[in-house]
Amino acid sequence: MPNVRVIAFGYNADVAGRQVSQNTIRDHGRDLILDLRHLRQRDGTSHRPLFFVCHSLGGLVVEDAMVYAERRPETDLARSAFYDNIQAIMFLGTPHRGTDLHRGVAVFRSLSSFVAQTNRSLVGVLDSESEVLSNLLDGFQNIVQSLPVDRRLKITCFAEEFETPRIGLVCFPNRVCFLVYDPLTAG
Repeated sequence: MPNVRVIAFGYNADVAGRQVSQNTIRDHGRDLILDLRHLRQRDGTSHRPLFFVCHSLGGLVVEDAMVYAERRPETDLARSAFYDNIQAIMFLGTPHRGTDLHRGVAVFRSLSSFVAQTNRSLVGVLDSESEVLSNLLDGFQNIVQSLPVDRRLKITCFAEEFETPRIGLVCFPNRVCFLVYDPLTAG
């Protein structure tokens, strides 16, 4: 495709290990907005469309960045250079409704607390009962549903079909996909 630029956003998504960031999803979302804003301002591409391909926790980061940016004043660059230009999102195994993998991390933390650190906020958000995760999904869905037809986002979700050896399904299909509007009737 001509005139396409691919940008990878890296952040510390480790939830357990020897050196673990204590950033929250909101922290990562704001970093995403700031990094994109600076990059797009620097090279004069603030008006170009944005298409996100998000894996796992990265999908939650993009959702939170959207919720944050949508609430900003229209004159704020977080809104104009980021939110107003998003056209499509592809979610790859994003745990919109949580995952049971956080339970394994909790066991790992208790067994190796003298060696490993844990990002408790990220582990907690991944719980299927997480109020933070539920509020994030509600906020994201409200935004998507309230967009005018000419601004409707193209959203696709992919889920795992087969178990990972010794781990199982990391993210169950019914927790990955969500229907924010009926694609058959959407403009």
